[in-house]
Amino acid sequence: MPIKVQISIFIILIFIISSCSSSSMGDIDQLKEELNLASLPTQADYPDADAIILDELHDVKCEITEDYNLVTEERVRLVKKLFKNIEKQAFIEINIYDGEELEDISGITIKTNGQVVPLKEEDFYTLEGQGEGSVFYSDKKSVRFTFPAIEKDCIVEYEFTKRKQYAFRRDEWRIQHTIPTLRNTYQLTVPTMLIAPPNQGGVGWNWRYRSYNYFLDQPQFIENMNHQQSRRTANVTYKWELKNIEPIKLEDNMPPFYDKIKYVKFSPHDWENWNDISEWYNEHFFKPQCIASDAVVKKAEEISQACETDIEKIGALFNYVQKLRYVAIELGEGSIKPSLPETVLDRQYGDCKDKSTLLISMLKSQGIKASPVLLLTTDNGTLDATFPSWNFNHMIVLAEDSKGKEVWLDPTIEYARAGELPYYCENANAMIIDEDGKCKVKRTPVSSCYDNKTDIKIDFALSENDAADLNVTISYDGERNHRLRNYFKDATEEELNEFCKNLIIDDFTKAKITEIKFSDVEKRDENLELSFSAQIESAVQKQGDLYFLNVDPFKIETSMDWLSKEERTHEIVFDYPLIIKKNITIHLPEEKYSIRNIPEDMISKSEFTFYKLDINKDEPGALKIEEDFLIKQYRVPASRYPDLKEYFEKMKMKNNEKLILVSK
Repeated sequence: MPIKVQISIFIILIFIISSCSSSSMGDIDQLKEELNLASLPTQADYPDADAIILDELHDVKCEITEDYNLVTEERVRLVKKLFKNIEKQAFIEINIYDGEELEDISGITIKTNGQVVPLKEEDFYTLEGQGEGSVFYSDKKSVRFTFPAIEKDCIVEYEFTKRKQYAFRRDEWRIQHTIPTLRNTYQLTVPTMLIAPPNQGGVGWNWRYRSYNYFLDQPQFIENMNHQQSRRTANVTYKWELKNIEPIKLEDNMPPFYDKIKYVKFSPHDWENWNDISEWYNEHFFKPQCIASDAVVKKAEEISQACETDIEKIGALFNYVQKLRYVAIELGEGSIKPSLPETVLDRQYGDCKDKSTLLISMLKSQGIKASPVLLLTTDNGTLDATFPSWNFNHMIVLAEDSKGKEVWLDPTIEYARAGELPYYCENANAMIIDEDGKCKVKRTPVSSCYDNKTDIKIDFALSENDAADLNVTISYDGERNHRLRNYFKDATEEELNEFCKNLIIDDFTKAKITEIKFSDVEKRDENLELSFSAQIESAVQKQGDLYFLNVDPFKIETSMDWLSKEERTHEIVFDYPLIIKKNITIHLPEEKYSIRNIPEDMISKSEFTFYKLDINKDEPGALKIEEDFLIKQYRVPASRYPDLKEYFEKMKMKNNEKLILVSK
């Protein structure tokens, strides 16, 4: 980021200081001395670890360029001992972001007999222009390599230098890893005159950082002065050195990685508040692009001409932009700079920022207030509203009608309704940028379980030969509504058949699916409805003189694999709150069977979950079953894991209970 340099002598400063670790590459004896170790750790010392990081160093130096930009140079060095799964632990990938250059990369393997095997130049592979997910093409680069001659208990070591044009825009220091770390050091060296206040002839620069999930003391301050240095070349160092860092424990259904790992986030010194960021982004990236050309205005008028209210116009324009193909081409500034709306209109595709900017320009052309909204999706972590930094990966839109009613819009979700956000955009801290570039940070709306409802109606008719006909109608609302519309739109007959079959419990694996139908996916104001029939050859299981029939032929649509462990470290996270409601009618051939035993009703409830099973036999030859399954909150504290585990296990046992019949 540009710095307001007040004295012209700040041109290019190059700083030479000694490393915080004096051991050279491959010098394990010196490393042991620095770490005060008689011998290196073994697998017996860390039985659960695949490897251990012996030493990690981040040595950062700052300089001011001729263009008065603050750039950084970071040397990274890591030494690791491998215990098991060594092929995985020996694979390394270094990402290179926009404005970064990778220099001086090297690595070695130190075998157990002391032999040193260096990596050769041809062992490093550079990947460029690799798209991920819906990113069609980008200028993202990475360097990948794996170490040669690895073996159990060997040591691998590598180091590299990154030169960064944008100081601290993306920088972070990861304190913790998935394996233990004996020492992790971060040090930053800057010129004394850079941090000196203006009244002392300096710039008054101050670095900004925030630690997460870890209490970090103030760094050690080192003044690097000697008699040969002039006042202009003097520099200072800030240094942290942490030891014996436990690994992060990974679990299924845990919070996002960055909500739990110990790390330090950095931010440019002149981003002191969110307005500093929003004004910078608006001035340099958004405002120059959000231009409603004649073609854009004409298209917006054409789409909204039949609309009578602002809300109708918002919905119509939103639906149009939703249908444009999602494709991201991220080159240079294109990773954060949207394309011109007319360009998106012409090519009929774009990514989140492209589609959002087109929608905003269309809405504004019709006199409707609309703002860009930058956020970090909740599956990637929680944006800290108290620490202004660039930590966004998505753009959506906030529109407002003439009466002040707000409507949240994500045009990348093809079948979401206006005002309906995907679960990973809900309850997220978002930066809403006003017309003048100022902003406010507020939480996006949160859906309830009743907004994400699946209503299942089942008619199950058992014949005298123990075959059964199953007729199913399912209504989807909320998250599954727009997600399944996109799936059903392009699904083949075979894929639909498999989808329906996977909904039926394992007792009926030989079910034959027939007559699959679903409602028009383009009618977004209605719930998506799926109906199908199934024929089951043998629905009854015989044991001696008794016959068993499962009264609930449908699976609860949620995985329970995460319940296998007895204890829990992190809270349990579901994608979103939901309700699944079943109404089942079972018709029995009265002339063949009488009921010996019916599963008991059940109610289980807490502030997080609810389950009810109610079976009654008011109608001759038929059972009426009502079943409700609710996840009321998407996060459950780890302390409640035993209760949650018991709840799901009881529910699973109840689902497996069978109706007991006897032959007449």
